[in-house]
Amino acid sequence: MVDAEFADVAAGAVAASSPNTRLIRRDDELGAWKAIPATTLAPVRRRLGDPAFWVMTSGTTGQPKAVEHRHSNVGICAQYYERVLSCTRIDRLFATSRFHFAYAIGNMFAALRIGASNILLERWATAPSVAETVERFKPTVMLSVPAVYHRLLDAGLAPTPAFRALRHYVSAGERLPPQIWSRAAEERDELARRERNGGMNV
Repeated sequence: MVDAEFADVAAGAVAASSPNTRLIRRDDELGAWKAIPATTLAPVRRRLGDPAFWVMTSGTTGQPKAVEHRHSNVGICAQYYERVLSCTRIDRLFATSRFHFAYAIGNMFAALRIGASNILLERWATAPSVAETVERFKPTVMLSVPAVYHRLLDAGLAPTPAFRALRHYVSAGERLPPQIWSRAAEERDELARRERNGGMNV
């Protein structure tokens, strides 16, 4: 599936690498495709090097490009969650990025392969929208970018019970500024000190 603004570039890239793959244009064809009665899906064996999906780049460094991700990439997504974060099917994964980004798509594939829950944010990540989602769905692992973590810290959300219950925070997409990490660590240590002294107020 592709947005209209990327359709021409995506069509050329897909035609060159996987001629039998059909692109669905979100603006023209998605509604019609969703209206087709469901049929039984037959599994098709794929090799690790076969194309699995493409993600369009934003074009900030030049012409937008369709970046191919292979089936081996999908498997690696789940391995990271299982081996590094020790995730299992009882986890609830929450990536604040939208599906324009491979970051969120990787999270989705990991959740599907592990059998974990995948929490989706249907609007742009702001401190209020992320706070509402964390409070409502209680994720165990949150994946975001430094700018969002900065906004959450500024909003004073770190000490709230829902955010403190998260087992892992993962940052990617850009370098995490040391001051964000330091500030989060300082707030954590201050909370621990206040709890030891019996003065925790949230």
